[in-house]
Amino acid sequence: MLIKVSCPACAEVFAADSAECGHSVNCPSCSSEFQIPLQGELEVGNIIDDHIIKEFIGKGSMGFVFLAEHLLMNRQVALKTISPDQLHTEGTVDLFIKEVQNSAALQHPNIVTTYNAGCKNNIFFITMQYVDGHDLSDVVNENKTLDEKGALTLVKEIAQALSYAWNDHNMIHRDIKPENIRCNSKGRYLVMDFGLAMQGGVDDSGYINGTPDFMSPEQATMKEVDFHTDMYSLGLVMIYALSGKRIYQGTPQEVLQMQVSSPIPSLEELAPNKSFSSKIHTIIGKMTAKNPDDRYESWEKLMLLLDKALGSEGSAKAASKPAPEKKKNAIKANKATVQHTAAANKTIRRQNSGLGFAIYTFFCFMVLMCYLYYIGRIPDFLNLL
Repeated sequence: MLIKVSCPACAEVFAADSAECGHSVNCPSCSSEFQIPLQGELEVGNIIDDHIIKEFIGKGSMGFVFLAEHLLMNRQVALKTISPDQLHTEGTVDLFIKEVQNSAALQHPNIVTTYNAGCKNNIFFITMQYVDGHDLSDVVNENKTLDEKGALTLVKEIAQALSYAWNDHNMIHRDIKPENIRCNSKGRYLVMDFGLAMQGGVDDSGYINGTPDFMSPEQATMKEVDFHTDMYSLGLVMIYALSGKRIYQGTPQEVLQMQVSSPIPSLEELAPNKSFSSKIHTIIGKMTAKNPDDRYESWEKLMLLLDKALGSEGSAKAASKPAPEKKKNAIKANKATVQHTAAANKTIRRQNSGLGFAIYTFFCFMVLMCYLYYIGRIPDFLNLL
């Protein structure tokens, strides 16, 4: 990997191989000898795997995320690395490799696509689809909260992705939370970070993996999990999107205990200044049931109800407008009325035309009689009749 190096003697900036970090080199400009310092992380301008680092995006649990661009394809990507301080932490590399393998198997419009992965000069990296937008936590912070239609759309799109992962790959995400849901510039939601994903069953790692604020009771107690775990987490995400709040407050251990034994606060408790429809309460209540068997029996069942709820949203907004069939019938009725009126007017015009002709004829006759009277020929005219 190429890095930028500045000569301490003449300030000349030149490119050097990162493998030379910690070793002495000679400046190509002034020939002075100096040691290239060790590099702790990638920097803007570095090149790795034919990608040039353009911008620092953010820091995750394991490392850093950069905006990079492929030198040949001119394609922007998100490039994720393990930070140097995490590199020697037990299990970090294994978790990183697991994320690569899990995400590489998934191809869906609502899942961030993985392009490539590797290790160069002891830097582990993944290149993936760059989503120009914000994660859900930023969206909620900027817009305060989503309205019901926005929240239903969010849940439907993420449910489509999770349904695909479960039905096609027997995979559950296990870390559905606002920070792992990205909204692109067109308003589409995408799931990312499948580092904790696993096949259904029991996690035998010996650790409680996931985020306590959005973790299901069965995951918090290390019991057997399936797609219902992601459904519970997505239900809590929906609550967050509508209220702007996480349902429990406390230390991670306290929150885990509350996920297991405490009731879910109502939306009105979390957002007392807002009102919510019964359909929203029903959907959330079913998704976040403490017992997995009490949640929806499939993703398809949930999505069907989401479609119905979104349909009723549209119907409510269109209530003041005539239905298409009624509107069509109204147009036909108006057309018939116009035609009838036109026919009536035509008849009246004909009647008026006949009356006018009679008056005109009578007027002409009277003029003729006056003229004949004037010239003294009326008797002759009457004899002709």
